[in-house]
Amino acid sequence: MWLQLFLMALAYLVMTTYQRRGDTSVSRHRYVTFLIWVLVLQSALRHLDVGVDTASYCRDFEYTRDFRTWDVIWQNFYDVYVQGEGKDAGYWLLMKAFSTVCPSFRIYLFCVAICFFVPFYRLVEKKLTSLKQLYMSFCVYQVMFYSFFSITGIRQTIATIATFYCVKFIEERKLWKFVAVLVLAGFIHKSVFLFLPFYFILKYANSRVVLLGSLCSLPFVFGVARQLATFMVDISGAETYRMYAESEMETGGAANFLVFMVAAAVMTLIAKYKNPDKVSDLLTCAMALAVFFTPMMWVDTSLMRVIQYYSIFTVIAIPLSIDCISSNPETRRQLYIVLIVVFLLTTIRHNYDYAFFWEEMQLEQQYL
Repeated sequence: MWLQLFLMALAYLVMTTYQRRGDTSVSRHRYVTFLIWVLVLQSALRHLDVGVDTASYCRDFEYTRDFRTWDVIWQNFYDVYVQGEGKDAGYWLLMKAFSTVCPSFRIYLFCVAICFFVPFYRLVEKKLTSLKQLYMSFCVYQVMFYSFFSITGIRQTIATIATFYCVKFIEERKLWKFVAVLVLAGFIHKSVFLFLPFYFILKYANSRVVLLGSLCSLPFVFGVARQLATFMVDISGAETYRMYAESEMETGGAANFLVFMVAAAVMTLIAKYKNPDKVSDLLTCAMALAVFFTPMMWVDTSLMRVIQYYSIFTVIAIPLSIDCISSNPETRRQLYIVLIVVFLLTTIRHNYDYAFFWEEMQLEQQYL
């Protein structure tokens, strides 16, 4: 928690420094570069006990490096894609190839973080137009996505990298390149294929109608969320994910994410109606799909991975929507202040533990 609060304060101070020099494209580019390195270091320098699965990913990396032979790696492709045993054989191949060149898991974390945050924040830079918007995007990320992409879920984080490059192919209407990138990423985490409908919805549907329909359909989707999760497992053929669809876990904490997503979607919808040229159809459809899949978190919070491919676009949608909702500078300033206060209080409430890899860390009970 304390590191997140410090980084948000630091990012604000750096933003004001660049503002004094002028809110130019050069200043924004340099500020984004600063944010990228902050996020990379925050993720890559974490203790192995930060995040629920960093230590297990480390053990898997070291086991692959030391004991899984290349014959085992290739046999795993046959087992997964012919025999239907196991999952996502490409990740073993990636670990083996990397560990052959560089045996350090710490450097592996650095490379994953760089490969994720560089294309992600360059996409953010392309879509946002002011230093204030970029700062708000950083706060949204820290509050809503730090706990996943920065400290856990390495396989899906790697798969998500592919979707950032796919955005370009969607905008350029290059279907086969879009599909090819998703297929490659699917060897790492097959949930990335949930990004496939994005291309067709964006191409053929009215984005405002889709977002409005998604918001209105929430009560119905809540009623069929478990059946939807089961259907997705059936069509994927991945029986290892069935435990999520049949889960009976307590999911009360998902309410916070629902409020966040609905608020972000409503802001995007209002901004789209007021300034349709500034709020792209891509962002509007991304919000629609994120809202549509959100009820699945009431089945099992691990199904957050379904939503993340779309909800990550709130990092762009929220700051952009603020500046499009009102033309009054004072109203926009008040919106920024209210949201920043909410984000700070939410960060304090979440109270995520963090330690650098050289520090001692006391595990919470859920990790013991």
